Amino acid sequence: MQFFRNSGYARGIDWTERMQIRFEKPETAGSDIEIVFVSIAGLGLVTGWTIPLTGSALPVCQFHALTGIPCPGCGGTRAAVLLSHGHLIESFFMNPMVALSAVLGGLFAIYSAIVLVFKLPRLRVRFTSKRESLVLWTILAVAALSDWIYLIVVGR
Repeated sequence: MQFFRNSGYARGIDWTERMQIRFEKPETAGSDIEIVFVSIAGLGLVTGWTIPLTGSALPVCQFHALTGIPCPGCGGTRAAVLLSHGHLIESFFMNPMVALSAVLGGLFAIYSAIVLVFKLPRLRVRFTSKRESLVLWTILAVAALSDWIYLIVVGR
């Protein structure tokens, strides 16, 4: 580590800045994102589970209809419906980004429900530098672009 601090690699980087991960009491944790998330996840699960039962048609992607190229969200509704019925693998092949986001969202909803019921300290992540935020947004952009390329190649 000493090498990097004395070399040109460390210029312009404050090595003391780090992402902060901590647990805060419900009174000091700020907004109750857990309540909102549990509500949205519950509504999404019920909606995804009932769409096939109602016989309603899934929405048509206007971008795909106009250009012939699938949009980044193409297959997302079908992926969510498949996931709500427990078809994880089929959901992932329909739209990997939506399936992964839904699974992670479901895990966060379970965490949120446990935290709310038992009034436990809330997990809070704070970025202390713009660089960390930029890295996170870059990773998300590359993942979204990769997902879109997959959808185009597969022809969703």
